[in-house]
Amino acid sequence: MMETAARTRRKLFVVKSTRYNPAIIALKKALDQNLLGKIYSFQLNCFWNRPAAYYAGSWKGKELDGGSLFTQFSHYIDALLWLLGDLKTVTGFRKNMAHKDSVMQEDGGVVSVEMQHAVTGGINWSVNAYRENMEVSLLLTPTGEILGIELPVTVIQTITECEPNVKGNTASGSGKIAYTETGLRLTVPFFIEVGDKVKIDTRTLSYIERAN
Repeated sequence: MMETAARTRRKLFVVKSTRYNPAIIALKKALDQNLLGKIYSFQLNCFWNRPAAYYAGSWKGKELDGGSLFTQFSHYIDALLWLLGDLKTVTGFRKNMAHKDSVMQEDGGVVSVEMQHAVTGGINWSVNAYRENMEVSLLLTPTGEILGIELPVTVIQTITECEPNVKGNTASGSGKIAYTETGLRLTVPFFIEVGDKVKIDTRTLSYIERAN
């Protein structure tokens, strides 16, 4: 991808949005400070629902699609690597169970993973859950008590930096750039000001509504 971007003189951006999730930030700090002790194992579950209509009439599920693990859950793989380090060994399988007429790749799978620091675990993913965005959860087994985190679909954060509202601007339009307390950069309506609390979609890191 980097070679193609350089050859075609295009900019290539890497988005690591889940690292800005408050729960993941807190867990990262706890791990860095060794507050949980030695981590023995983990389990990452990603269960969403993507019906055939989701893939119809688009590139999704076609030749340019990297598969459901890549297109739907890559942010959580990035978070796992950020928390526990790089991979050493990966084995598993993947299958297309329910989307054979609309998806060329897998719609779910299971892998067993060994990290470089001897932590072992599993990743289970599927887009065949009965409910949209049913579950994204990470369970760690440390020296002490088992720690489980279920990532919320939305979070509320405080705006710490943005351009002031200008008289005449309305809630419609393209909006303006703002930053939250965790350093997240997002587009918000013009009426949002510093100190406002906003609800954010953790899947897309996009503004939903003002929360206060």
